[in-house]
Amino acid sequence: MVKDEELKGEVPVSDYLLVDDVVTTGSSLEEAISIVGKTPKEIVVVLDRRNENKNPEVHSIFEI
Repeated sequence: MVKDEELKGEVPVSDYLLVDDVVTTGSSLEEAISIVGKTPKEIVVVLDRRNENKNPEVHSIFEI
């Protein structure tokens, strides 16, 4: 888990799934990936508020 700009736990040793509640710009996802140090296999968010699904590409449950 990434919280307060810090990895809480260990770096995943294999593929991992990055999950977030809301993505507005994608910067928090990019920051989490940078903190973990590995690109996730998939990114899933509950709500994608961006105009375009890129950088990073996510799978979302809802879009606005």
